[in-house]
Amino acid sequence: YTSVLNHAKNIPHNSFLLVHGTGDDNVHFQNSAQLIEVMTQAGVKFEMQIYTDKHHSLEGLNIHKHLYNLLTDFFKDKLKL
Repeated sequence: YTSVLNHAKNIPHNSFLLVHGTGDDNVHFQNSAQLIEVMTQAGVKFEMQIYTDKHHSLEGLNIHKHLYNLLTDFFKDKLKL
């Protein structure tokens, strides 16, 4: 199988946003921690947002608003809009 860990060093700098809920039982936080470590060791600059105790769907109105604004700002910045 293919893992992003094998390709993390090829991710262009500042073009990656990692969003994760620490309560996610679908994608365990340890997977994100491994990716963070690989990208850091490879010198890849990235952004991340961690939502404490939130599950895979990142439920909650305030969380959805925050995530929407985060994604909007990220894409505006990266696409120079």
